[in-house]
Amino acid sequence: MGKYTQAFTLRQQGDPDEVWLALQKTVDDMDGAKLGSVDDHVRTLEFSTGATSTSWGQELQARVEAGPHGGSEVHVRGNPKGTFLTTKWGEKVHADKVRRHLSQGIAAAVQR
Repeated sequence: MGKYTQAFTLRQQGDPDEVWLALQKTVDDMDGAKLGSVDDHVRTLEFSTGATSTSWGQELQARVEAGPHGGSEVHVRGNPKGTFLTTKWGEKVHADKVRRHLSQGIAAAVQR
């Protein structure tokens, strides 16, 4: 996993299997996202996001595991697809948007 840098960790209510299914649905529903490899055994998936006004998009990997105090944690690591025009600010803005989308989508799916 050397090609990824740590982006963020989401702490979610729900057991890891429930959060895992919610994560997959949330990525499927994300505008401009393309799902790559999925490994149900270790609850890990790869996906990419499309270009926005602040980013050329990112290659991301998300892993779901049990939280240390209950619930689940979703660890998301990513790298910009970028070119020489990529900026740290733009990638941070893009990562924050992805974080919000995943957090809200997972929470909504788990509450149903």
